[in-house]
Amino acid sequence: MKMKMTLTALAALALLLAGCNMPGSPQATPTNSPDSVMTAAAATVAVQLTANEANRPTETATPEPTQTPEPSPTVAAATATLRPTTAPQTGANTGCDSAVFVSDVTVDDGANMAPGQTFAKTWRLSNGGTCTWTTDYKVIFASGDIMGGPTEQNLTASVAPGQSIDITVNLTAPTAAARYQGNWLLRNASGANFGIQGSAPFWVIINVTGASGSPTVSVTPGGPTATTGPTATNSPSVYSSASGMSVSETGRVDLDLGVVSPSGGGYDFEFSVSGSNKSLSPINGATFAVWGATAPTLANCASATLGGGAIAISSASVGQHLCFRTNDGRYGFMKILNLTPSDAAQVQTLEFSYSTYGP
Repeated sequence: MKMKMTLTALAALALLLAGCNMPGSPQATPTNSPDSVMTAAAATVAVQLTANEANRPTETATPEPTQTPEPSPTVAAATATLRPTTAPQTGANTGCDSAVFVSDVTVDDGANMAPGQTFAKTWRLSNGGTCTWTTDYKVIFASGDIMGGPTEQNLTASVAPGQSIDITVNLTAPTAAARYQGNWLLRNASGANFGIQGSAPFWVIINVTGASGSPTVSVTPGGPTATTGPTATNSPSVYSSASGMSVSETGRVDLDLGVVSPSGGGYDFEFSVSGSNKSLSPINGATFAVWGATAPTLANCASATLGGGAIAISSASVGQHLCFRTNDGRYGFMKILNLTPSDAAQVQTLEFSYSTYGP
């Protein structure tokens, strides 16, 4: 009974409270109160902000891009390499032993010298091969005018591939006025010769000034007649000359420059061999003729009948003179000095002297 009365009281209290909030009730709060509007707006903003914050995608921290350093300049490769003492000239590597000409350190080609003047000639060469030049390597005189220099001398230092060395020989200018050229090569420890890009020599060229020509005697069919021989003071002058040169079988000679080589262009004759027969064979348009045991003059050779046929060479040729016209059009004469060994069946070397004239 008591429980039923309690429930009835609670129900009455609920009806009373509901009636206080119904429309028309004097205690009802106006819906358009400024405070209620502001409160509702604030609540709305708060709810919206909360929703926006909840819906905002989660930002992940993006690391700032690291600055890539600019590559540092390199000379020729990505790794550091030793540089040669001088930059070698252009030229393909031709094997173990090969030189590259870099510069004339002293005495440029065609330098004027007084008769008998001493001087030091220095070449700068670079090792263009794959083998190191040791102090057992030598610089050797090859052909032309030796000018009082050594026939050979050892290098003063080792030279690795790509490095360079200054090679100096002490020379003396001849006493006669003329243009002189001496050709030089290198020789390895095994005795094999080599030069620029394989086989070409390097040289020294000087002009000796201050001496005059003198009359010479030449034998002609009408008897001995005094004539004036060609000298450097006459025109044309001596272009190149050598008191002693040598060429082995199948070797070629350039009589304009006094260069001996086994191959190449610009040469005037080849020392040919066919069985036991040896011959001097003109090449590249050069022409020759046998003059005889008496030395010809330049005028003799210029007026001689020259041809392109081969000239037989034997031990009987020693002491004979030949007139020639080079492939560059210069006249001159040469003398056969020796043919060694005398056995024609063996590989032989032709030794000769020559003078070439021209501008």
